[in-house]
Parts: sequence; C-alpha cells; structure tokens
Amino acid sequence: MPTITCFPLDNADCSRIDLDDGRSILVDFAAVATDDPSDKRVDLPAELRAHLSRNKKDGYEAVAFTHFDNDHICGASDFFWFDRYEKYQGEGRAKIGTLMVPAVAILETGNTGDSRLIRDEARHRLVKGYGIRVFSTPGLLTDWLRDRGIDPATRAHLFTDAGELVPEFTLERDRFEMFAHSPFATRSEQGLKPNRNGDCLGFQAVFDVNGRLTRALFLADLRANEIDQIVAITEWHAKNPDHPDPSRFDRLRWDVFHLPHHSSYLSLHPSERGSRKTTPLPNVARLFEDYGEPQSILISPSRPVRRYKDNDPPHPEAAAYYKDVAEGHGNRRNYVVTMEHPTPGQPKPLVIAITVNGATVANATPPGWGAGPVVGGATPSSSAIDHG
Repeated sequence: MPTITCFPLDNADCSRIDLDDGRSILVDFAAVATDDPSDKRVDLPAELRAHLSRNKKDGYEAVAFTHFDNDHICGASDFFWFDRYEKYQGEGRAKIGTLMVPAVAILETGNTGDSRLIRDEARHRLVKGYGIRVFSTPGLLTDWLRDRGIDPATRAHLFTDAGELVPEFTLERDRFEMFAHSPFATRSEQGLKPNRNGDCLGFQAVFDVNGRLTRALFLADLRANEIDQIVAITEWHAKNPDHPDPSRFDRLRWDVFHLPHHSSYLSLHPSERGSRKTTPLPNVARLFEDYGEPQSILISPSRPVRRYKDNDPPHPEAAAYYKDVAEGHGNRRNYVVTMEHPTPGQPKPLVIAITVNGATVANATPPGWGAGPVVGGATPSSSAIDHG
C-alpha cells in the first residue's frame, strides 16, 4: 500500500512518499527539533533513519528539494551522503539516487551552509551527467552549461519542464508518476529575476491502486500568482482549440493537497488577507473548490493555527478558507495541521494511506478515542481533531 507521510516540524517541511515496491521519495528535509522538552516537533533524522533501517535501505531513490529556504533544507549536511565532497560521506548518511531541484537551485550564488552544499551537489551531478533531475530549462541555465564547456543537448535528458512527466517513474511500470507544474521556464524568458518561492518545484503525484487513481498536489511555497498561472496554463492546454487535451484537467485534480507555505494567505491572494477569511484569486479558488475530489484531504505543514504577534503563517484567515474547502468536499475535519495531529499535545507523523478507495488518514485516532477503520474522513474517528 503506498503512503504519504508528513512530519510535524512546526513551520517546516518534510514528506516521504513510499511506494508498494519499497522505493521512497523524500520531499524536502528540515531537521529543526531542539533539546527543549517542551518542543513537540518530531526528531526527523531519527524517524527517517528508523524507517530506512526497518526497510534495510541506505537511502532514497529520489530526494526533491523544492527550494532552498531553510525550513525546507535545514540539517541536510548532517543527514545525507554527498558525492561532491568526501567530508560528507560515511556510514549512516542517507544516499540519494536522483537529486531533484528547480533550475534556480543551480543558478543561485552567495549560498552558505546547507543550501551551498545541496547546490554544489546538484551542480556536480549535472556537470557529470548522472543522478540529477532539474526542473525547468531557462536560458540562464543553458548559458551556465555552455560556460563550462558542456553542450546543453548532452544534458537535455536530465531536465523536465512544467507540463511534463518525470521520467524516473511511470504509471504503467511503477503505478506512480510525477507531473511537473512549476517552475516555468517562461519566467526567465520574460526577464523575471529567479527567486526561490516563485521558481520552486511544484508537482502532482499520481498513484494507481488496482486501477483507482489517487492524486496529490505538492506546491511547496508557491504564491497566489504562480498558482493562478498553473491553473490558467493547464486549463489552456486542456481547451486549446488547435490541439485540445482534456486529460490536462486531471492534472489539477487532487485527493490530497500538501498546502503551500504553511497555510499562508499569500498562497491564496497576493495582498488581501481578509478580515475573517481570505478570498482567493478566482483561478486559485477553482483549483481548491472545483478540482478537489470528495473526502479530499488538505494538509497544513505548520504550527497550530492561532494568531501570532509576528504575523507568520499559518494565518487564521487562510485556515478558515481551507476548512470551508474541506467541508465543501465532505468533511471539515479533513483540513489537518501537522503539529495538531493527532492531538496538539502529542503530534505524530501524519500517514496518508493510498488505497483502492482513495486517500485515507491512516493514523487518525488518538489514544483513548477508540479503534475502528478509517475510511476517507467520513466519520469523526477518521481524521484529525477539529481545529476550531
């Protein structure tokens, strides 16, 4: 049974996709736990190492760093094996089969710490021509290759543009696929300066369980304007009068939505937070309200939802909108906050099981609440507690 596991890391990200055949894809990594006994965040390295040990593995078939903000890469230098530097190799370090990064990760300058190490590893693999998947092929990166005496055509097989499938996985062979939604190469072509949030990796994961397709959207820290563009471009391809491709509508459908930017209102609207509830841009609203499947699950990788003096997400106004979306798809409780699952006092990794019936919160019943089957969020025991 395939699963998606999202780890409670406060306002930080790490998810693991586990396939039926034992392969795993790690999406981001943020080891942010402290020695403070009041810190409820999970010990991410310990959780991941225990999983690798149980499965007798020394690493991951793919590791995707959606962008280089610290809350998506923190501690990577202590956890992963990096081919580029012998210093970051040795027993206990997790190996990376295919390193997945957006093009901006190659192009960044002035990096320090974990971001510099991942960038150098990505550059090393791209130059050598192995174990790398770069998302988007902006002209700036083509020039970067030429400056190093490399014919871009010899590295073309290592690039995936928005609107394309990732070749490492196929639905026919693996019962799993990844469809790239961002970044857009056109942002560079239009003269827009690359930036981490606007050019981060966003994708749709599709699982096939006995012919039943379950879809999950991972949009990292994309903001409202980029999400608006994803919807507009995808729908345009679906309705293109010259070469219509109605299957493109399916690329917007979702049973699971790993919400962008820790439930920030800025992923719904570029400037208007709202007094009680954020009103999204029309295309963004359509993505959430029209393309979500019945009993779909929205995951907020964030701290509990309340008002903070520093104005950081999760924003209550955005959470109010997401709860209404979940209710519209069948169950308000299917808006799940990682640091509140299964209870705010004892958050645990959130496991989404992908079954023939779709996506299910597999570990939703807190101790003492009673046992019972969990099916698509249809009953109070089938999803996280209500968040107010």
